[in-house]
Amino acid sequence: MSTGSPARQLAVLAALGVATCFCIATFVMRVSRTGELTHAWLIWNLFLAWLPMLSAVIAYNLAQTRIWLVWIFVLPCMGFWLLFFPNAPYLVTDLMHIQPIAPVPLWYDLIMIATGVWIGFLLGVISLLFMQMLITQRLGHIAGWLFVLGSISLGSFGIYLGRFLRWNSWDILSNPTQLLIDIGSRVQAPFDHPQTLGFSLLFATFFLTIYLVIVAVTYLPGTSRHTPP
Repeated sequence: MSTGSPARQLAVLAALGVATCFCIATFVMRVSRTGELTHAWLIWNLFLAWLPMLSAVIAYNLAQTRIWLVWIFVLPCMGFWLLFFPNAPYLVTDLMHIQPIAPVPLWYDLIMIATGVWIGFLLGVISLLFMQMLITQRLGHIAGWLFVLGSISLGSFGIYLGRFLRWNSWDILSNPTQLLIDIGSRVQAPFDHPQTLGFSLLFATFFLTIYLVIVAVTYLPGTSRHTPP
């Protein structure tokens, strides 16, 4: 797996940007039709999904230099990525909001929300690809895949905290005590919280299977000249 040259990275970011603009455009058209900000959360969630992507790109490219002092910036970017990473695949859970809301037809909202979900999930996958490559370059293939498994596991747990307990990534700064209490209670006694355990395991498996498929696709003949991670 390879993130490729700066030109290829720019092409991927541009494609994701165009897709994001399309999703925003469908929302704007909906607002112009109804005069209401229904589903405005989709735009906010897309913004949050872009944060780990941008931090992963910055961290990966900074790490390509041979100046060791650059890690003063790389490590905070990696920490920021890990903190906001769940916000990207989190959009999958926004499918729960699909329901008929007059006067907009259901198929319109389906396309709009599904587009946002697709973009968010891709942002999560591609940002993880960047981070895996960074770890693989420094610590090897095994460490890279262990990083993937750990990130997906933590990310899935983070999605549960956001969807069901309504915690946000920035609450680690604004309300760390209560957040840590909620996390600790579920980590210490996971079987006392079957919904937490079930959702986290199922979503992690779902994310991992899609991630493996996308990674495998990048190795189709003619798509990459680089060896797998």
